[in-house]
Amino acid sequence: MTHRMKWMRHSPKAWLVRCALAVISAILGYVSVTHSLANVLVETDPDRAHLLAEGNGPISAALAQKLFIGHPSTNQNAPFARLAKVALRQDPTAVLAVATLGLQAALRGDAVQARRLFDYAQRLSRRDIRTQLWAIEDAVARDDIRAALHHYDIALRTSPVSSDLLFPILAGALEQSAIRINIILTLRQEPAPEWEPAFISYLADTGGEPHATAQFFEEMRQAGMPLPASAVAGVINSLSRADDFEDAWHFYEKMRRSIDPKISRDPQFSARITTPSLFDWIPVNDGKIATSLENGAFDFSVPTATGGLLLQQMQVLPPGAYRFDGHGSGIVQNKDSLPYWVLSCRNGRELGRVIVAKSTETGSAFGGEFDVPRDCPVQTLSLFARPSDAVSGLSGQIDRAQLRPAQE
Repeated sequence: MTHRMKWMRHSPKAWLVRCALAVISAILGYVSVTHSLANVLVETDPDRAHLLAEGNGPISAALAQKLFIGHPSTNQNAPFARLAKVALRQDPTAVLAVATLGLQAALRGDAVQARRLFDYAQRLSRRDIRTQLWAIEDAVARDDIRAALHHYDIALRTSPVSSDLLFPILAGALEQSAIRINIILTLRQEPAPEWEPAFISYLADTGGEPHATAQFFEEMRQAGMPLPASAVAGVINSLSRADDFEDAWHFYEKMRRSIDPKISRDPQFSARITTPSLFDWIPVNDGKIATSLENGAFDFSVPTATGGLLLQQMQVLPPGAYRFDGHGSGIVQNKDSLPYWVLSCRNGRELGRVIVAKSTETGSAFGGEFDVPRDCPVQTLSLFARPSDAVSGLSGQIDRAQLRPAQE
């Protein structure tokens, strides 16, 4: 019997049931596809998403929010307000609808209603950035720093884009002692907030007023909280760019301890600082010149006919006479191609040079004296390579270098 004949033997009732099932399947498939498409579109085109799924509460709430942003109004019968209320009837957990009505209440000055709505939104979801921003503003208006920072913390923990908005605000508030203290208390929570490293990096690199950032980092250290070397270097470099070398040195002094402004640091190259500040040894690698600080020595390699800066460290030497000496090895060059040290003022004026001697079996000893005048409060101690015509270029190692007062 053919398939057609078998199909025709079914009763009219069975045929109707089959047709009904087919129609239901098609409808369910359409609804599934349109709702899926609506959920995809809701972030970029809530109007089209709402056309596809008018009964979806979160999608109605998203459109209500868009309408409110485009035409904010205190009118409780405005289209966005009516749609937000519809969204809540469709889905009482539609947090965007609650936040939209809360923002409207705040706009018309009804703080009690706004607080009630946003408290409800907080219970629904901690991930809505608008809710957290309103809570921050409300806490600030009540002068409740701890509550404001609590909502900062929630926003930064739950919204990946909130740091772009909130980090500059936090950084700008660091000049206030009470805010610094409460941020530190927030960062010391268990578990520690995931945004802490990013905030520290933001402060060190680009954010905030450098003096306030230095004070904040110092208070973090006093609270027993570790600071990465990059944070220390970032503050020192920011203060130096602002020509505040005195505060830069004082901050460095607190971070490093047991250092003396009359003596250069790390004479045996053993500090192993991952991100050096201007007051540490900074090796220079420019693609041609190769340098490294490893195993208690400074190694350098320079191609033939190439010269330039190899190493430097900023100083804040008081006026007076200073002695500089050190030791190297593996430096085999003609007299005119030997590397040399320079102590110069911030304006570039040289205070003298010390040539590194050619290495013998006992290495390369070098030494000399510098006089630092009163009009030179900041100096730089630098090692330079001179171009060499040797086929192998210039290479060698410095294992000791120190600048100290001549009378010691």
